[in-house]
Amino acid sequence: MNYEVVEITPERSVKVLLLNSKMFKKAIWHFEFAPSGSGTDISCHIYFTVKFPYHFLYPVLYFNKKALLRDLKYLEKALDENYLANLTSGIKINQHSL
Repeated sequence: MNYEVVEITPERSVKVLLLNSKMFKKAIWHFEFAPSGSGTDISCHIYFTVKFPYHFLYPVLYFNKKALLRDLKYLEKALDENYLANLTSGIKINQHSL
């Protein structure tokens, strides 16, 4: 699987398209950013359609939302660690790079 950033709205949102998936015809992750105190709130929307032999995934994903939420917690942790590492090393984070 590969990913392609298909849309960036600086400081507001980014859309990432999943490419070459065996299971998904199309899948897009849409991240929206909003200022929150001294940080940023990130909302994640997932839009997808699956290929024929994988239609059973719809109820599996629906009833297994906790796995998706767990993955988003890993993303949150990685972003926080990267931010803190850059902050302590004196590197200024470019708000427009993703």
